[in-house]
Amino acid sequence: MTDPSHDTELIDPIWLRVAHWLNALAVGILATSGWLIYNASPFFDVKFPKAITLGGWLGGAIQWHFAAMWLASAFESRGDESCAPAWKRNIARRENDHALDTRSELLVTSKLPAELCRVLR
Repeated sequence: MTDPSHDTELIDPIWLRVAHWLNALAVGILATSGWLIYNASPFFDVKFPKAITLGGWLGGAIQWHFAAMWLASAFESRGDESCAPAWKRNIARRENDHALDTRSELLVTSKLPAELCRVLR
């Protein structure tokens, strides 16, 4: 007999978990390379230690920064659009609610001609 406390069911698919961890890695790269970019022209009286920055010099930090932005944006836009039907339903519902709110705002707050109000209803 199997122990139910050891049965684990994945809520998210593996590809989504990998994409999230790659995004976490990208955020770490963005932060550490961004600190070196900031050190090149500090706005406040704060300097980040070179040991916790990434890139070695300003040009290298900018290259790491752009690579991490590419990595983060590549995974963010691909997964949600094609593989999350619940997300799409929620967006569609919100868009419809927004359309209803906009229509009622027009009817209440403006002095539209009666004929146009009938069309909007």
